[in-house]
Amino acid sequence: MKSNYANRGSHLEQLIQYANTQYQNKGIARIDKISTPIDPERVLPNGKIYGHYAQKSTVDYIGTIKPGKFICFDCKETSDKKRLPLKNIHRHQIEYMLDVYKFGGTAFLIVYFSQHNKYYRLAFQDLYEYWKNYDKSAGRVKRAAGTASIPYEAFKDEVVSEKGFYLHYLKGIVD
Repeated sequence: MKSNYANRGSHLEQLIQYANTQYQNKGIARIDKISTPIDPERVLPNGKIYGHYAQKSTVDYIGTIKPGKFICFDCKETSDKKRLPLKNIHRHQIEYMLDVYKFGGTAFLIVYFSQHNKYYRLAFQDLYEYWKNYDKSAGRVKRAAGTASIPYEAFKDEVVSEKGFYLHYLKGIVD
């Protein structure tokens, strides 16, 4: 399914929301979508609000998993079948996840590769290794080979439907 830029990621977010409801109903986790604060400037005649982001967001989701451990993650979707471009991940997101990781929480990405129709979880520790290399080469006209993206082959932790969960992205974390 092709999506326009504005709706990019909405398919994945719908699946995550459904899984979050399942986790909460089963008493496993409470995970919520975090909205980016917006400063409204004016209301258009069609009722839509025009504005700008009031501040940078952190990550897409935060919550608590049994037995009380903090969790955060961000969702990314790519139509590139060979890699996830690191330009899709922002410095403030990495910094937030790094803090969570340092304080003993769990942080990761959930990535949907639309060309493969597959979902993966990438642990923050793995993401951070790629990010450090990417960050070191920042500002160069041409980045060193392999530093601008995470190759598809690096995504080993596929997220599938199982144990009654449509998208069991907490597999191995809570069970």
